[in-house]
Amino acid sequence: MHHLRKAIAMEVPQKYGLFRVIAFILKLIAFILLAVFIIGGIWLMSNLGSGAGTWIGLAAMAEGVLVFLWFYGLGSVLTVLLDIEHKSRALAASSQA
Repeated sequence: MHHLRKAIAMEVPQKYGLFRVIAFILKLIAFILLAVFIIGGIWLMSNLGSGAGTWIGLAAMAEGVLVFLWFYGLGSVLTVLLDIEHKSRALAASSQA
């Protein structure tokens, strides 16, 4: 019986392909922005000199980490919601069989 449920769950097609693409793009943007903010922070620290330049560079890098967490988290939440929807439909299909 357990194997039958797994087989039925695997037959349920995935929906909302565009949202899966959007989730991937959000995660990709997160990594790109993290790299840009880190490189920008290092550039600011080296070109603005010591003192204020160091703090501005560190602030830029910290902001980059926050932006990364925001975009990556948003993509992950979207992925989790899509997985919940898929599992719900698979469970409904397996309970009907």
